[in-house]
This record gives sequence, C-alpha cells and structure tokens, in this order.
Amino acid sequence: MLHTDYTTHLADVFIDFAFSYLQASGSLQLLNQTSYSQNNIVSLPSWVPDWTSAYDFYTERRRLLASSLFQALGNTVRFSVSKLEGGVLCLDASPVDTISKVGMICEEAYNKFNGGKLSCCLRSWERLCKAELEIGDSQYIAGGQVCDAIWQTMLNGLVYNHDKKKVRQCTPEDKHAYEQVKADPLESTRGVTFLDARDSILQAICKRRLVISRRGYIGLAPADAEVGDEIHLLAGGNVPYVLRRRSGDLAFTFVGECYVHGIMFGELVEKGYPPRMERVRLE
Repeated sequence: MLHTDYTTHLADVFIDFAFSYLQASGSLQLLNQTSYSQNNIVSLPSWVPDWTSAYDFYTERRRLLASSLFQALGNTVRFSVSKLEGGVLCLDASPVDTISKVGMICEEAYNKFNGGKLSCCLRSWERLCKAELEIGDSQYIAGGQVCDAIWQTMLNGLVYNHDKKKVRQCTPEDKHAYEQVKADPLESTRGVTFLDARDSILQAICKRRLVISRRGYIGLAPADAEVGDEIHLLAGGNVPYVLRRRSGDLAFTFVGECYVHGIMFGELVEKGYPPRMERVRLE
C-alpha cells in the first residue's frame, strides 16, 4: 500500500523522487532538467531538479529530444548510483578537460526569441573562437577543421528535419543554411532547410554559453558554467557534464549537461578513453 506522509519536506520529496527515477531508468537524463542557480528550494543538492523554479524546462525538453542520438561514453561502463546522507549522489565519472574560456550567455528562449540578439550571440561566439583558436585550415583537436567545428557546434552537431520528424547529424551542406540564419534569423521565405537550421540552432544555444577547453575543444554549456569548471563523462549519461570541484577531493557541484564537439558519438571511447572511472560525489 502506498504511504503518504504530508509532513515530509518538499526538498526530501524531490531528492527521493530524483534518486528513485535515476535507479529505475538506469540513465542520467533527469539531470538535464537541473539548474541549481535558479532553485527556489535552496536546500536541494545541486543534482536535483527544482520543479518549483522558474527554470526554462520547455527549452531543455526540446534539447533533450534532439540529443537522443548522442552516446559520448558508449555502453562500456556499468551504471551505478548511490545516495549518501544529505542527498549526496555518488556515481562514476571520468574527466575530459577543463573550461578555459566562456562566451556571452544566450538569453533567448526556444519559443520566444529576438532575431537580432540571436544573430549577435552567434557572431560573438564566432569572434571568441577566432581569437582563441587558429582558424582557416587549422586542424581541430578531434579531427576536421576548426572553422567547421565552430558552425557545427552552434547546431549541437544535429539538424532536426521537420518533414521526416527526425534528428540527423550535421553535414557540410548545412553550413549555408547556418550562415543564412546567422545573417537574419527572422527571414521567413527561405524554405524548410532554413527553418530546420534555425530550430536546430535555437534548441542548441538557448540559455547556453559557448565554452573553449584548455585542450581546444569547443562546446555549449549551461549559462552557469565558469572558467575552471571541469568537463566529465558520467556513467549512465549519453552526453558530457560540467562539474565544479568543491575541494581537493572528489566532491563536486553539478552545473549541467553540455555539448562538446568531437566527443558526442563515442569518439573518445574509440580511441581507448576513458583511462579510468572515479567514484565522485555530487553535493
């Protein structure tokens, strides 16, 4: 029989539900709804979503649907989570890199955006990449050219096809549509290819900021991401995650999921990564 306890604090309800959901699903996708800085319930651990907050859950759900193709860690690591006193989540993680540069935050929402601000954000991020990385024929750390990695990052490496109702990986032919959207996101006469690219860009960049890692990876991370935050692969997650180290040990604040160009489809695993998985604590 289901027992209801109306004296339980709402934070404890959210913690217990989030942990039970992680265990039952065998996946970390629930963490994609987390934005600790916007929590109304300040006592929640950083990894637990606050469903009472003003966080833009609609935009995040759109991004989650589009990212179903990703498998950054492959299926090589067994999923295992545990919960300590105080709602601390323990799970296996492997570090990828550290964020060294961050761009402006794209404040636009998927279902309500300003075309001029969207274009300004894309151009600002491109300038940051050009200032920090060698452009032209320079090789990107994960292969290909840096200039192509930049525009593909702005789409999360994916394009949503309205006609087929499916998500596919970017191809070189998508670059022209990206340039059209960057020039004028509100142009309504360019056809389905333009609209596919614009919706894909909105899903990718809204409420995000561009980041560059120390090794030269380009990515899109939560608005809360800062220089010094670490990018990790977590067992049970199909995407990388941004974590903020709390001290010298393996305790972290959970910042959120991210896109890192060149590692989203198991490229690191194919190269023999990860070298090790460590048990970390998300507080």
